Amino acid sequence: MLIKSLSFYNLTILLVAGSREGINADKEVLITLFNLVCSKHYIGNAADQNLQFIGVQLLQELVIVKRYRDIFQEHNLISNFKSINTLIEVLARKPNSVNFQLLYYVFMTVWILSFSSTLNKTMVHNFPQLIGNLLTVSKESIKLKVVRVAISTLKNFVAVTINSLEQYSVVKLILFYDGLNIVRTIQTRKFASNGSDDELSSDLAYLNDTLSEVVTNKLSSMDEYLVELENPELLSWSSPTHKSSDFWQGNAHKFKDNNFKLVKRMLEILSADETQEGGTKPKVIMLNDLQFLIKNLGSDIINYLNTENGGQYKLLIMTLLEKNGGDNELKYEALRTIQHLVGHA
Repeated sequence: MLIKSLSFYNLTILLVAGSREGINADKEVLITLFNLVCSKHYIGNAADQNLQFIGVQLLQELVIVKRYRDIFQEHNLISNFKSINTLIEVLARKPNSVNFQLLYYVFMTVWILSFSSTLNKTMVHNFPQLIGNLLTVSKESIKLKVVRVAISTLKNFVAVTINSLEQYSVVKLILFYDGLNIVRTIQTRKFASNGSDDELSSDLAYLNDTLSEVVTNKLSSMDEYLVELENPELLSWSSPTHKSSDFWQGNAHKFKDNNFKLVKRMLEILSADETQEGGTKPKVIMLNDLQFLIKNLGSDIINYLNTENGGQYKLLIMTLLEKNGGDNELKYEALRTIQHLVGHA
């Protein structure tokens, strides 16, 4: 492995040096290198932090070059970034008891990527927990340079977006993770309040102003619910909307818009692979929410579930009585949903 790593290092140095001389590296070589560095041999190797560190350093060297970064973006981005996201999740659990340099370098790598609106959209939408982990480390880390790069990355996620709607989506996700309170807490810390770090203070002010404006003028409980619907791995009973009769009475009619577009999204979550992150919990919550919709929309949603898509939606709910992976809670909520459908028919 040592010889392979040294060869990898030498090749990376040559590629970076060549880019400064205007020499175009072979695209297939770069794709292979990106796949390798993000694989279980390097960044994805949870058993060896030294190899993870080497992988992160080499990836950072490569993506600094814009042409190489574009290739990273265009080929296997989601599968390659998965190992980076997993590494961040592990490090974020105890940010003051891990390899600080590894944490800093992996954050720096994401920061470099965050200057692309297209990359940002892909990272945030496919790995929404990345936002939560950046906020957690920002709040808990005792290392100023780690806090600085985490906050700067969050600022880029908000500021560098493809359009205003995408920016609003990112802001809602940050607020979902209590981002405004975290930002304000960091602003009170000595290194952020004494004027010694203008860039950090500026980034925190930008986040505070942008998040505050949305909270004051735009955000609703429905917006919070939509964040979960867009990112089903975030679905949680801790969100009060799932148990609030007032929420469903006030918002149920919106689920009829655009030919039941939001209901279709709920059904997509119900039909998703149970091996995905979150297990059966998102399905349990969606069944609970469907019951509230049946109570408030009555025949409108019942007819939709019974007839749309050749009756496959109702059949989907019924199959969860049997295909529930042994999860009794999922089976119970499926049964209750069927009872609501029959009882309101």
